Amino acid sequence: MNQKRAWWIFAGCCMIGLLFVGMICNTAGLYFQDMAKELDLPMTKVTLTMSFLNAGGLIGMAFAGRLLLKADVRVLASIAAAAAGGGLILAAFCPGIIGFYLLWLIIGICTPFLITITIPTVLGNWFPQNLGMVIGIVYGLSGIGGALFNTVMGQIIASVGWRRSMELEGILALVGMLPFTAIAFRTAPDTTQEAKKEDGEVLKGVTAKQARAMKSFYLYIVAGMALTIVSSLLQQVSPHIGSLGYDITVSSRVMSAVMLGCAAGNVLMGNLLDRFPTAFVIRLYALFGMAGWIGIAFAKQSMLLMVFGGSAGLAQAIFQTGLPFCYRKTFGSLEFSKISADLALPSSLLAIFSASLGGIIYDLTGSYQSVMVLLGVMFLIAEPCIVSAIRKGRTNE
Repeated sequence: MNQKRAWWIFAGCCMIGLLFVGMICNTAGLYFQDMAKELDLPMTKVTLTMSFLNAGGLIGMAFAGRLLLKADVRVLASIAAAAAGGGLILAAFCPGIIGFYLLWLIIGICTPFLITITIPTVLGNWFPQNLGMVIGIVYGLSGIGGALFNTVMGQIIASVGWRRSMELEGILALVGMLPFTAIAFRTAPDTTQEAKKEDGEVLKGVTAKQARAMKSFYLYIVAGMALTIVSSLLQQVSPHIGSLGYDITVSSRVMSAVMLGCAAGNVLMGNLLDRFPTAFVIRLYALFGMAGWIGIAFAKQSMLLMVFGGSAGLAQAIFQTGLPFCYRKTFGSLEFSKISADLALPSSLLAIFSASLGGIIYDLTGSYQSVMVLLGVMFLIAEPCIVSAIRKGRTNE
């Protein structure tokens, strides 16, 4: 029964990766232009919804880890799934921008309860021997979803308008996520205190207080913040390609290469982490990241830009799959949700402000090239921090 439930839980996590990250989060930018036109607002006010999304993530992160230690994951994840899907449906009927701000704030609060904290916690408990593989597949599907839904939703917006498209996204999210979170989800195979005492594996690890006393904790924070800057500025690829004189077709192809690279990178990294030394895998992917972003900065030919875009996308797996895996191996499962939430808080705070960093750099330099170089440098910072954290930490699983 436990093995059968484990695979249902894995399927639910895959649906969340596909629909919440791949569809809801990755297609948000498709609506901005039509929203700004209909509401008669400058683009800056419309894109501010992403700052509210990130602010919501910060709020949710502040208490998600502690709640997941005490409350039923089915209840928390189901409320989050209902709020995210319902929030999109309500947003489709909002007459003004203030409503969008509030609803995207709520969707942001749902993020740690659906993906950031819940997925690594639940999968780590149900698949301790194949954690890298299952996390990699879930985040790989988020990249596939991003590539798929950007195309599909773009066509639907052009056909029926942005409001009906947003409403459809909300319905798909509810139908796709709620059955799994409400019925299948469990935190661990057996969460009773008696089982925990009999099975030492469940209790392996350090407490959040002990983790905060370790150097690895702070090295992971630095790495997470560096990689957050990369994730926040991914959308700057399109304007950079446009500034080289290419049209939207080439820009979308390069962005698709980034998203597909992200999908492939997560799946591949998950398998590599289960088979090879963690430090080796992190170094390999950091090289992909540095080469990819520096290549995008200086390449001129469209084919080269797509190749480097794929390389840059591969490296995103460090942030999505690599870091949760490393956290688990360093700190164990005892208070994993609480520790990972504490580690993510500084990055969540940075994400609120870093999204505008690309525009600031462009205003100062008149080019997006410096932004692309900066993203490559972030991997140069993150890689030694993660490798050092692995070596200084202790393995508990």
